[in-house]
Amino acid sequence: MGRPGRPRKYGPVKRIGFELPYETYLEMERVRDGKTWAEFFIDLFDFAKTHGKFSQIQEV
Repeated sequence: MGRPGRPRKYGPVKRIGFELPYETYLEMERVRDGKTWAEFFIDLFDFAKTHGKFSQIQEV
């Protein structure tokens, strides 16, 4: 079971793995605009879900 305390902000976590070129990381760092990485990736995921950009993504 999980640790007692505050529940997770976004519920259960599904982990994904991928490699990212350093140049892309630097661009993402610049664009994320002070958000945490978790919030940034949730926004990125929601954008991709809305615009149907998941045709080539596989869960690991």
